[in-house]
Amino acid sequence: MGKESDEEDNEGARQRREQLTALKEAAYELLGKAWPKEPDTQEKYQDVFFEHCSKSYPTSSRSTQLAILASVARVLERLTVLSNVEPMETDNMPASNRDKAISSVTGHVVLIIEYTLQNSNQVRHRRDALNIMEILVKQLKDLNKTEELDKLRTIYQMYVQDLSKDSSHEIRTKVDSIKVHFK
Repeated sequence: MGKESDEEDNEGARQRREQLTALKEAAYELLGKAWPKEPDTQEKYQDVFFEHCSKSYPTSSRSTQLAILASVARVLERLTVLSNVEPMETDNMPASNRDKAISSVTGHVVLIIEYTLQNSNQVRHRRDALNIMEILVKQLKDLNKTEELDKLRTIYQMYVQDLSKDSSHEIRTKVDSIKVHFK
């Protein structure tokens, strides 16, 4: 009777872990899809979001990492602070705060990209990380943020040789498309 009870406990614990993982993945997916358009709301939560993603990414399961990568990509595409719209005088965020916000977002995203390229041999992880890099490079280039671009260029140069020899055509193509933005 004791052995059956232990097996039931193990099965229950496994199910709870699976449910928790599915819940985390759904939360990241929804955050990415439901990221607010309102600049004030974005400003309030962007640091919390990107800091959380960069800190939890290395210790997350592979499937949760994919959810984080997808969410980060969606949020970056909609992030007001990275849009090329010139802030108006009446905006709540002074230029120096905008620069700090851009630097902070870039710093957290760089950690995720670098961790992925350094530690993952999964094509989908690497592809998604390169996609995020391309999104961010385009935005930073439009904003003429050379210091942040240099961080991404350094990572790109560190891994380009291996990535350009990758067996996945998708990875090699993405590497080539990013290369164009660094010229």
